[in-house]
Amino acid sequence: ASTSSNQNIIGNDSSDYAMKVLGDTIFRAALQCIPPQALTPEFLADRKPVFKILDSPEFWSGALRPQALTELRSIFLRIQQQSLGQGKKFICGDEPTLQDGQVAWSVRFALTQMGIGKEPGFGKGDMPELYGWMERFIEATKFAPKEINAEEATGEILVAQPCKLGNDIEADPSGLKVGEHVAVSQTDADKTHPVKGKLVHLGINEVVVQVDSGVRVHLPRVGQKVEKAHL
Repeated sequence: ASTSSNQNIIGNDSSDYAMKVLGDTIFRAALQCIPPQALTPEFLADRKPVFKILDSPEFWSGALRPQALTELRSIFLRIQQQSLGQGKKFICGDEPTLQDGQVAWSVRFALTQMGIGKEPGFGKGDMPELYGWMERFIEATKFAPKEINAEEATGEILVAQPCKLGNDIEADPSGLKVGEHVAVSQTDADKTHPVKGKLVHLGINEVVVQVDSGVRVHLPRVGQKVEKAHL
């Protein structure tokens, strides 16, 4: 999302999607490094349906962690050497773009929130350009959000006007048609919390589902399964 304070510095490029895939890859590898003993019963009850890795015996034994660390170190060094080489401040040059944002969040998640930055070979002294880039991006995109409570947020959502939708796919591989009732769930998670409602847009990149409250929920095609809902 952009605000008036950072809208002018977040660019757009044809390779943004590739960087999104890289960011997701980093996140999945970082999940394999979570110390099992740090997970509370409440966290597991909430996240197990979403992250299937939490049901893996290899995760609980710690067998996944060494390979995940190897992959992360390789990715981080490649970003540092190939994307941030020659004194570049950001991935695309002297200004931050969406490409930085697609990756910086997962790098920060891995190094700070997962504590991987404390592992041998992952410290600031080992990857100074990577850390410098991450810190510059956070500073460059910093803004002061307006804090509202849940009731205020609900009110703003319910009175918001729907955005203009693109063209629908007439012969979608799913066989679905606009107007049908559908259920959308993540392909890599259990179907515990599907989004159900009327399909109002069926596009190449996203589907839009109108739920009972009238709110339209936009969901990506990649990583989401859309199927007819059983009413």
